[in-house]
Amino acid sequence: MEEISKQLNQYFKNYFNSFDQIYEDVDPKNLLSHNRIDVVAKIIYCEYFLKITPTKFNRLFYYIHLKKWNNFKANDSLKNCFYDYESEFKKTILSIKSQGFDKNKSIIPIDGYNKIIDGSHRLGASIVLNKKIRTARFLVNSPAVTIKKFINDFNLKNINIIDYLIFNFIKYNNSLRIFTLFPVRDKKFDEQCFSIIKKYGEILITKSMKIGNLINGFNICRTLYSGSEWLGNVDNKYKGAMWKAKNCFYNSDGVLDVILFSPNKKENATTANLKKLKEEIRKIYKIHFHSIHSSDNHIETIRYSKIFFHSNTQELLPKRKGIFYDNFEQNIENLNSSNIDSSQFVFSGSAVMAALGLRNPKDLDAFHSENFILPKSVSSHNSQIKYLKYKLNELIFNPKNYFFYMGFKFLHPKVLLKLKENRNTIKNNTKDNEDIKILKLFLSNQENSNIK
Repeated sequence: MEEISKQLNQYFKNYFNSFDQIYEDVDPKNLLSHNRIDVVAKIIYCEYFLKITPTKFNRLFYYIHLKKWNNFKANDSLKNCFYDYESEFKKTILSIKSQGFDKNKSIIPIDGYNKIIDGSHRLGASIVLNKKIRTARFLVNSPAVTIKKFINDFNLKNINIIDYLIFNFIKYNNSLRIFTLFPVRDKKFDEQCFSIIKKYGEILITKSMKIGNLINGFNICRTLYSGSEWLGNVDNKYKGAMWKAKNCFYNSDGVLDVILFSPNKKENATTANLKKLKEEIRKIYKIHFHSIHSSDNHIETIRYSKIFFHSNTQELLPKRKGIFYDNFEQNIENLNSSNIDSSQFVFSGSAVMAALGLRNPKDLDAFHSENFILPKSVSSHNSQIKYLKYKLNELIFNPKNYFFYMGFKFLHPKVLLKLKENRNTIKNNTKDNEDIKILKLFLSNQENSNIK
């Protein structure tokens, strides 16, 4: 016990009498819980420092978190400003990166419900670096920091911050799943639906998304059911996806409801058990497969999160014009099947116009990380950075500067508009002049009404 106490923060002296046992070589992701969502803020900073997601937005996120958490004052340390916290965290990250988690010097204490009591920085760094950790269990119930508590206590109102928190939580938590409740369902049965879901786990957060028009429902279906043969292809304009969209969205208010779900046991995240859950719910709504859908695995959950937990995408998708450009969609489909690392670039130029349904592109251009090699079908747009005040990494990685379409990042139309306006002051270009008018009109339009 004396040895353990030396490896734990003395702040926990009141817990020592409840010590249970030590666990060696624990996968840190197993401790990433919605009951300690603050760990995600450390993950976000760690990605910034390690240049996985090299945007100052990540650093700002960490700053906001600490400011709200304790105003940079800790009872058990000499840290009393942001730079103290940042400096110590950098040392922790570098130590774990080079030497792994040193279990002879440090132990992460957990309570009887697998919540960490201390060590959120060490845990966050270990998760990103994929390093095993050592834990000591104490038979107590430590205070939880849930998503709702995190948002409410910290008075977080910025949807960019909230969505980014959840997006990164999903990225590192393999057990989370996303449910979608389609607009055509009879909402009077929703409470029964929620009761069934709660038998299998917890509803962490719910949100609603206005789809706007049928073509956007069509694109939602293409994303949700990607890889299914019945969807169709570019040649038949994904006739299966349109059939599905008509059944799920037509003659409705167009409001899609989304649920982030955490299973109460691992097997409830499996395809088989999720199927049982959905079958129970479908019997209530009585419209078969057109009432509810879910992600079946972590890859699908991440894909869905790009739509439902990215604020720019939710804002822009309902405004998208219902136009389908064959060549553009074929190129996007080809890139999707190539397993390219889509995090390293963001589409620009006419590709953005096409993703928004505004005009047919002649080619595909993208801003990309300096050491990233674009596929032959995509041209570098990095030379155009001179027309913007942004640094290259901020264009590519800052979630405020892009939206998602079919799994890929595209410049926010406001950023593209600024690029074209700035370039047009130097080069009076007919194409830019036309695009400026189109973008301004698009950005001024309001969401569409009911889907009829």
